[in-house]
Amino acid sequence: MFRKNLRVFLPIFQQNLKRVKLTIFNALIILVIGMMVLVVAFFMKSQDKSPGSYNYLMLGGLALEFLGTVWFVLSLYRRRKNP
Repeated sequence: MFRKNLRVFLPIFQQNLKRVKLTIFNALIILVIGMMVLVVAFFMKSQDKSPGSYNYLMLGGLALEFLGTVWFVLSLYRRRKNP
């Protein structure tokens, strides 16, 4: 009953959400975005424009790199498992 009322109020749950596929290309996109965030953080650190805020950018960039690495390994494992 709760789900039925939730669907009435939030129409986003009625849509079919597509899953993101585990592909090497998607993993490389995440890795490139993480690298760009790290480059921006290091540039901010070298310019010393805003002290301390580059630490959060570095943390975010490293988190994206970790996510991209895990995604890449899983996509390679899936590719090896299903030729």
